[in-house]
Amino acid sequence: MDISLILLTYKGKILLTNKDYPDHSVEKSAWCFISEHKKTNSSPKDTILKKVIEETAISLNAIKFLSSCKYKNKIRHFFYGTLTDDNVNNIKRPEGKLINFFSIKELGNLSLTVSSQLLIEKHRDLLDSPLV
Repeated sequence: MDISLILLTYKGKILLTNKDYPDHSVEKSAWCFISEHKKTNSSPKDTILKKVIEETAISLNAIKFLSSCKYKNKIRHFFYGTLTDDNVNNIKRPEGKLINFFSIKELGNLSLTVSSQLLIEKHRDLLDSPLV
């Protein structure tokens, strides 16, 4: 099953969510990029755009495909997008979900999901660029 993840940035900070894992798995308190398993008959891009709306109530106009990689028999598709003032001012989070913005330096102090770590490792150059 494919997984899509999106790196969303706003004024040098990165948007992460903290998922509620009801099964009390190891990653229970891990922060992550917005991500979603690909639905049948849906492209990786459409999958992640729908998930961004679910998680934040933000409808993005454009996102950029970064890359794909295979890890433990799952393909991860990585995307990138930037948020506007209007996007950030109108974020609505689902009940029980945490959403926060972190600097690149703060990422090193967070517990992150494996998929989020893969995105960071694969696209460190983007995170270190002045555009983020």
